[in-house]
Amino acid sequence: MKNNDPIGIDGGPVNSGCRQRTARRWLTLALTIAAGSLPGCGDLADDLETVKSALTTTRTLNFGTVQRALKRDCGQRCTQFTVVGGSLHGIQCQQWVPDCSVPGPLATLHANAAAAASNSIFPAYNEGPSWQYSGCGPQAAQNVLNYYGIQMPIAEVEQYIPTFALVAGSHDQNIASFPDDLADGLQRLFNEMVAPGRFIVSRRSGVVIGNELDKAMRNGNPLIMLVNNGTHYQVATGADLTRAYVVDYAGNDQWRSQSDLGMDLPWYSDLFSTVSFGAGGYEDDTVITIDSHNYPHGFLIQSDRDSTLAVNAWGGAAEGRVLRLHDGCSTANRDCTWSYRGGMIVSDSDPSLAINAVGGALEGTVLGLTRACRPDNPDCTWTYKNGEFLSDRNTALAINAGGGAQFGTTLVLAGACTASNPDCTWTIPHVALSSGRDPTLAINPSNGAAEGTSLKLSSACAVGNPDCTWTFWRGMIVSDRNAGLAVNAWGGAANGVALKLTSLCTSANPDCTWTWTRGQLVSDRSPLPINAFGGAVDGAPLLLNSACTPTNPDCLFAGTSAGH
Repeated sequence: MKNNDPIGIDGGPVNSGCRQRTARRWLTLALTIAAGSLPGCGDLADDLETVKSALTTTRTLNFGTVQRALKRDCGQRCTQFTVVGGSLHGIQCQQWVPDCSVPGPLATLHANAAAAASNSIFPAYNEGPSWQYSGCGPQAAQNVLNYYGIQMPIAEVEQYIPTFALVAGSHDQNIASFPDDLADGLQRLFNEMVAPGRFIVSRRSGVVIGNELDKAMRNGNPLIMLVNNGTHYQVATGADLTRAYVVDYAGNDQWRSQSDLGMDLPWYSDLFSTVSFGAGGYEDDTVITIDSHNYPHGFLIQSDRDSTLAVNAWGGAAEGRVLRLHDGCSTANRDCTWSYRGGMIVSDSDPSLAINAVGGALEGTVLGLTRACRPDNPDCTWTYKNGEFLSDRNTALAINAGGGAQFGTTLVLAGACTASNPDCTWTIPHVALSSGRDPTLAINPSNGAAEGTSLKLSSACAVGNPDCTWTFWRGMIVSDRNAGLAVNAWGGAANGVALKLTSLCTSANPDCTWTWTRGQLVSDRSPLPINAFGGAVDGAPLLLNSACTPTNPDCLFAGTSAGH
């Protein structure tokens, strides 16, 4: 086995967790030698609990309401060494000792600590008798979602992952998905089912698979790989120096040699008649990575009758809990903060809980929380228009503070609501609007909030930056930097019109008011959604686009708070 560690340690076991490091480690290694010991490739992250033993280390991973476990072999640390010839290239270790702060070669993901103790590596999701073959792309997405605590039927997952026949005329088998489509669909699923901005999904090609496996496992995330010469996807939930533990269909979990994964596509264009090499991300050595980030808290929903009252999961967010108004809410209390994604209003305390018209949207229906919500259930989705939250089941019904907004008032649906009744209208303060394509991109005035400033997507938005947050009030999207500026369809709402800030907006001007429905921000002047023109990338301008659809992530925006 070749040792690629740049210091070329000779004599003694190789700390295999350090393979394929670069010369950037030289300074660290030199300082470590001066301190009297030589570890391998660095310590584990210290943000999560670590339990040590003589041979392995197990970390508890927190993903919102679900916990998983990462188990790694302990590495080796050199405690006695000699330097021959006065050069770091001449280091010879005389004594190695086990050290659990140094990652070893084997890393595996597990459902919990008990599964880690029994060496039960995280398996493929077993849906049961309702499962049907829908292609390996949707299957990979289903397996990944299950790891993060979302058990979703394959029939629902496949609605997010476009598929096609890999061989022309083969419609009932060989169902394929472009890597880019799989990555985009999985990103939408994370945004809608887990939390917007919490996970970043990326397609990468031309990678060194050993490096990607090591990075993914070390961070506690599964890795999707395009294998078998481009004909199959598998999800890795474990790896060592030469193998990957892969899952696809229930009962088919196995270790595979990394060298036999078949990640190169040498004869791709000759084998398949419906795609060509490079199309949609079909390239050599392609993986789809999942990176998790700090969980963002959402926004308050404040009563326009009394802004000290906000929507609260009364008694704490749990299945069946009723929504009421509370005067003690703040963004630090996740029972009072919410995210809007895919039309659902989702609890921050438990992102699997969404606001639901309990028993169906009818006059007087009480609003509560349930885990049974999906974006295609109109009893669970809401359109925000002119300050009202309208039921997507029946848009004549709006969320109302039943009997008048005061402490403890229960939220119900009412047909008598109007946009002029403050018991039926709500302000959403300090919202960060992130792209449905890439949650790291947020709506931002390109040179700071000022009259006539164009709106673009920016990757530079930071927590607490008022140029990146907005307050929704009576249909207007108002700058948090300057409350006198609101988002406007510049020159009048029409296809291709740019979005800019102006001080001339009022809630009576439909070029300045917007409806937020199923993730789309639509002009009230004309049914034209906001679009990241040319695709959601850093600096993409925001325009109105008649070609937008609810399935195009360049036309979708999720809402969280940004630290206010």
